[in-house]
Order: sequence, then C-alpha cells, then structure tokens
Amino acid sequence: MLPKAHRLRRSRDFGEAFARGRSCSNDHLRLVVRRQDAGVVRVGFVVGKKVGGAVVRNRVKRLLRAACTDTVGMWRPGADAVFVARASLRGKRLADVRAAVIDVVRRSGLLLESGDGPAGGRR
Repeated sequence: MLPKAHRLRRSRDFGEAFARGRSCSNDHLRLVVRRQDAGVVRVGFVVGKKVGGAVVRNRVKRLLRAACTDTVGMWRPGADAVFVARASLRGKRLADVRAAVIDVVRRSGLLLESGDGPAGGRR
C-alpha cells in the first residue's frame, strides 16, 4: 500500500495537476505530471466508466496501486502524478500493468536513470 505521504487525495490537487501538468501516454495509461516542492512523489488514479463496471474499475485501481507501490522508489521526488486508466487495461495482470506504469513514467522523465539514485545500476 502506498504510504499517506505518497497519496494524492484532494480534488483540488487533482485539478491543479490536470490544469498545470504535462501529459504523456502509452496504449494503457495516460500520466499527468505536475512539479511541486514537497520532496516526495504523490500519486493519484482516475479510472472512468469506459474501463468497465465498479468491480472492474476497482480491480484496475488495485493493480495500479500495487504497481506504483513496487516502483515509486525509482521515481524522481517532487512531483504529483495522476494516472488515467484506459479501457485496454481491463483484464490485464499485475506484470502487464507494472510494465505499462514503468513505460509511461519513463516517457514522462520521472524515472530515475542509471546512477541517479536508488534504482542506479539496474537496466
């Protein structure tokens, strides 16, 4: 589970991320990143009804949370990140979701490169 310090929960924070953030995407996710001065990465999730019913949406959110918990140590601190799920995530396994999260985080420039920090030395 993501620690409280890493969660994006207020509606105002989501709104500011969408209004002032940069966006990048892949086939399964859209990521909106907004820089902030808190020194930690805060993560939020948006899963709309196009993804599926409540059971499917909640499963997608659980998978996204698990993938982010596993990888948040490899991200640059000081950003708010909002993941917007696409319908293609429906029915995916954790490994697929984790790969999609890492791909979109890398595209956004939020992923620490080799030698930059805790993820250094791994490729």
